[in-house]
Amino acid sequence: MNSKFHQLLSWLLLASAIISCSEKEEEKSDLVEISFNAPSFKNAYLEINSFSMISTNPTLLDSITLDSLGKGSVKFNLSKPTFAILRIDENYFDIYLEGGYKLDATLDTDDDLLTIAYTGEGAETNSYLSGSSSIIQQFHTKNSMWWTKSKTDATAVLKNLKQNQEDYLAGYSDTVSLEPEMKKMLQDKIITSSISLKQQYGLVNGLYNNTTGDSSDLKSDYMYVTFEEIPANPKYLELGIIEYAQTLDLYLRTEVQDKLTANIDLKHKDSLSKQFTITSNKIIQNYNLHDDIKDFFLAKNIMYWLGSDGITWSLDSIYNEYKKHYPNSDYTADIQEKYEEWVKISKGKPAPEITGITQANDTVSLNQLKGKVVYVDVWATWCGPCIAEFPHYKELQAQFDGNENVAFLFVSVDENQDQWRNYLQQEKLPDGIYVNEIPIAGQTGIMEAYNMWGIPRYILIDK
Repeated sequence: MNSKFHQLLSWLLLASAIISCSEKEEEKSDLVEISFNAPSFKNAYLEINSFSMISTNPTLLDSITLDSLGKGSVKFNLSKPTFAILRIDENYFDIYLEGGYKLDATLDTDDDLLTIAYTGEGAETNSYLSGSSSIIQQFHTKNSMWWTKSKTDATAVLKNLKQNQEDYLAGYSDTVSLEPEMKKMLQDKIITSSISLKQQYGLVNGLYNNTTGDSSDLKSDYMYVTFEEIPANPKYLELGIIEYAQTLDLYLRTEVQDKLTANIDLKHKDSLSKQFTITSNKIIQNYNLHDDIKDFFLAKNIMYWLGSDGITWSLDSIYNEYKKHYPNSDYTADIQEKYEEWVKISKGKPAPEITGITQANDTVSLNQLKGKVVYVDVWATWCGPCIAEFPHYKELQAQFDGNENVAFLFVSVDENQDQWRNYLQQEKLPDGIYVNEIPIAGQTGIMEAYNMWGIPRYILIDK
């Protein structure tokens, strides 16, 4: 055999073997393995979830019930690096995972503070995340109602939390070597977490409602968030950092969506709402943003109006435009899933069943009212706006007095049935059928079945 040909053949066989080994190693590199040793959590349930950046819905990566010694392990494939949440009982920890990670995790309690010590590849990052998660849990334990504090006090506790997190990262970095890119990511994670808490405080306390005041005064306020504060790195969305997505989402809500309705007469709000969808989309289009972040904003805006108003001509308009400009977006699947949920309850579709129990312990279902026009009021005794609407029924029901083809069905979603019963006995309420929703095996609850994000909610069902 020609020696050169023999050498070439040998090289090709060697290259083929190397490629074959590389492919096998690459296949192995998708596997994540974590072994747990948690003596304080015998027989406890443990799960790891990643999260959608658009819907925030969790995706279960794996779960296990630990054995009688508190031991167990999980194995799952991961196609790309991601941040996730590890939950054991009611304790939550950030965790960073890459394919090929093989970690040993030991859960320990010191002075009532639960931490996880990791060994193995990726241990440096995850041991830090465990300690950082503990700092946040401590904050919420000590400040369980922090959002009710005065702005001065809330500012102090949030600044203190951020400082504690920064000090912890600085001290940790002095003893453990972190890759510069990872260290920067963890620093930005602290920033976005802090911003998210400030935004939550601002929403609860109406700090963003002043659209006429001096904007320079607002921007000097620690609690007021500007876009420049938010780290501009679309990779954080790809890596599944949930607080980064929440920060962008809350900025979109406070700076675009809420301000569209700020000075609108409530009497005209419903008739104008379809225009808000188009207007908000145009505002985002005009932003000078990295295209991946603009993709997120546009997708999140679609999800917001879809959840608020359902399927409308204006929603279809911006959704079709979005699919045209972002045909390969990672967010389309989540939007389409939510869209299909609305298709199921669009006009002309069969109404999902509603079942409840009356004060007399009789069961009433929507199916029993078939043949009537049914006006459904979804409410609860703890819902102030729901109760505030009741007096207006007198005028509405007077229009249908004596009309047996119309039924008013009041569906309470109170979990405390005794509280609901007591309320019905004490208060003068509109005429109608009053039921408390009861869970039926295999039947979706009314909030989920009718895509409700809050109450009061009113549904009209024809014959």
